[in-house]
Amino acid sequence: MKTRNTIIIMVLLCSLISSCTKNDVMDFSGPDSVYFYERFMYLGYDERRTETIVYSFAVKPSDLEEDTIKVKVRLQGRVSETDRYVNAGIVADSTTAIDGTHFTIGQGVITAGQYDGYLPVIVKKTPDMNNNVFRIKLRIETNEWFHIGVIEDNFIAIE
Repeated sequence: MKTRNTIIIMVLLCSLISSCTKNDVMDFSGPDSVYFYERFMYLGYDERRTETIVYSFAVKPSDLEEDTIKVKVRLQGRVSETDRYVNAGIVADSTTAIDGTHFTIGQGVITAGQYDGYLPVIVKKTPDMNNNVFRIKLRIETNEWFHIGVIEDNFIAIE
């Protein structure tokens, strides 16, 4: 009986000792990238990606002539000790709004030490918005700080 218990204890110790091995954690490799990170809560607990941000001056104060939509962007890579800027352009064949008349794209930024940032899109109220719905389709563009990140999140529309 004593021998049997000793053997069981030895087998358990050997299995515990052999199961404890150190795994190397893979470090991120590749260029730092950025992508749009607009999400909405689905059923109150599940975050889902959105492809369109809906905006209307109709639900804003009547004297508001201009507003800023802060489109969320996220870093794919390492944080930096300095602010880095995000570039975006429009997809011309999917955009009905006129750059400079209906909107202006500001300079996006991911601040030092952060994974998330935003790209400001300044929308301007014009008389033709009373009868028309305009669309702005944006895409991430590469620059000296960032490459294009998650392909599915490289585009976002504002309607």
